[in-house]
Amino acid sequence: MKKFSFLCSVLSLLAMTALLSSCRNGHDDPVTPPATVSDMTAEQYAVVASSNVEATFTINVIADEELSADKKGALFTNIAKGTKAVKIMAIADGDGFVNKVQTATINFSDKSTSAAIAFTFAKKSTDTKTQDEVKNATADVTISSDQTAGSEANADMTIPQGVVISGNVNPNEAFSVTAYEPAPEIVSAEEVKVGQPIVSDQPLMIMNCTPNGAQFDKPVTLSVNVGAALAGQTVTIENNGEKISGVVKIDGSVDFKVSHFSNWNLLFVPVVSKVENGTKNLLSMSSFEVYKGTNTFNYTKNVGVQSNAAGLIKAFINNKFGETYTAVDETGSFESDGPGTASLKVEQNYTTYTFTFGTAKFTATIWGNVVATVVPNGGDAHSGGSGN
Repeated sequence: MKKFSFLCSVLSLLAMTALLSSCRNGHDDPVTPPATVSDMTAEQYAVVASSNVEATFTINVIADEELSADKKGALFTNIAKGTKAVKIMAIADGDGFVNKVQTATINFSDKSTSAAIAFTFAKKSTDTKTQDEVKNATADVTISSDQTAGSEANADMTIPQGVVISGNVNPNEAFSVTAYEPAPEIVSAEEVKVGQPIVSDQPLMIMNCTPNGAQFDKPVTLSVNVGAALAGQTVTIENNGEKISGVVKIDGSVDFKVSHFSNWNLLFVPVVSKVENGTKNLLSMSSFEVYKGTNTFNYTKNVGVQSNAAGLIKAFINNKFGETYTAVDETGSFESDGPGTASLKVEQNYTTYTFTFGTAKFTATIWGNVVATVVPNGGDAHSGGSGN
């Protein structure tokens, strides 16, 4: 659902770890003595950030180190090994955004030392009505949020005919609703525990409703489509502790009756019902020709998140675990001080989470670090570090 061109081009630069395949440098023919393989590159911490508009990106590591990049993407690799968390700030270029400044939190774990995140900036919706148009309407008035590129956020507001508007309201501020997703907040494996909700106070979506501070003698209806997968479930919006609930219809839509305007947060707090860890074999060769010096290998790495969710729920999962799945070709290498043959194995860690929300269930497989092992035939195994 989000931007991948930058992600794929940047991840091709992240040959993090010595990893393997059937392609190699050309050298003299091998001889029989077993190769002695040096230690391979250790894991690299990295964050790829992208956005749907030109923006300025800044990283603030725990040691207060700051780096910056610009335009529609940034790659941050100068992150110390063992860092637990970083914050990425993105500021959209230009004006008119309801979420011009965003800060994302990325929590690392031993099994996931890099992340790909996407910021989605939303401009104030263009579908508007003046207060006089609403007051003088001869029927109910419906206003829709613009659809922002790269976003699943959506909302409509329906104002009943004859509504009386009160409160401390700017008379020149028009009626509008702008729906947008919050900045990413990547959780670590340690935070996801069976039987508990995902640790977060982050909403699924935010609805910026204007005129800000307006109060009504008849309720205004806010309508959202959260997806048919949540049909029959009760979902809630919240503003400053006030909560309003609605039941999702069979088509995935849900209505909320509100008596005043502000920012309304659509809440979504799924519970973790199962965690399964596994390893996928990317490459296995029992007899690989090894040459003195650098040996290079090609492999295909799984990046991101695979999920059976769609729409806003998929957006929520991406905001928690990183970008939607893609496969990325990588090249790794290892050093040998002699020729010979070796067995090669490349494996990638993954974790599959099952979430429940009421009676609805969703799964998400998060691809983690890649580990390579070289066993010189007749010698000891040498394992590579972990990648993303």
